[in-house]
Amino acid sequence: PVVTIGKTLQLITDFGGVHVYWENKSRAEISVILEREDHNKEYVPIDTYYSSVLKGEAATRGMDTVPQNFKVYVMDRWENKSEILEATIKPLFEEQFNPLKFSPLVLEGDELAAWGWNIPYIWDGNIYGNGFHTANGTGRWPQMMSFDTGVTGKISRIKIWQRTADNYSFRHGNLKLFEIWGTNDGEHLDDQRVWTKLMTCESVKPSGLPVGQNTAEDVAYATAGEEFTCSPTMPKVRYLRLKALENWSGGDFFHFMEIKVYGQVDK
Repeated sequence: PVVTIGKTLQLITDFGGVHVYWENKSRAEISVILEREDHNKEYVPIDTYYSSVLKGEAATRGMDTVPQNFKVYVMDRWENKSEILEATIKPLFEEQFNPLKFSPLVLEGDELAAWGWNIPYIWDGNIYGNGFHTANGTGRWPQMMSFDTGVTGKISRIKIWQRTADNYSFRHGNLKLFEIWGTNDGEHLDDQRVWTKLMTCESVKPSGLPVGQNTAEDVAYATAGEEFTCSPTMPKVRYLRLKALENWSGGDFFHFMEIKVYGQVDK
């Protein structure tokens, strides 16, 4: 399998680092090793992605925005290796939007918070306390919530943490399918025409097991937070809106614990 998977490897530039893609049709348990050339002109491992998903992807960030030489390859537990893919990549500049500048919005069509899980909890840095939660059984679906990032910038990605405590991973009101919309028009926030859909996001359980059955990899994946990338062709925005389309239980409510926003902020 490592030979077949290795032929599907892609290594491309990303905000603050590189992004690796691969296909694993046999769902073999493999590791994808990323190496970077150091100042001694030697390649050293900087990240390892363990996976058995059908379509795998991973990113390594926190790098300087200068051209760098990389190698990536696939390896199994017996240390069989695929052919090496080499690339010279210049990472794009990226930073995290400052959550201290975020503030909640309740716009026309937005769902109110329930159970005391209010919007500001999603940027308090705590993935085990309270998050944002809408009411169960309202019959209103899809549902939306909105907030102001306090700055204008181009979004590169968002990271969202599920509710994972008490075995909630990939079930109940955790988001399975949702959209992120954005606008920079603060004067007409209740007018849907000023909003642009930035990305469609789907939560994918690594194991593919039915709801209620999680592997250790599933739980670790959810606890680490799920990343969703945004095309660099999208416009700069300040205000964000999350539109929940499906949760893991098939119900008419949703919840999540934390969100982080990344990209290029206007100075």
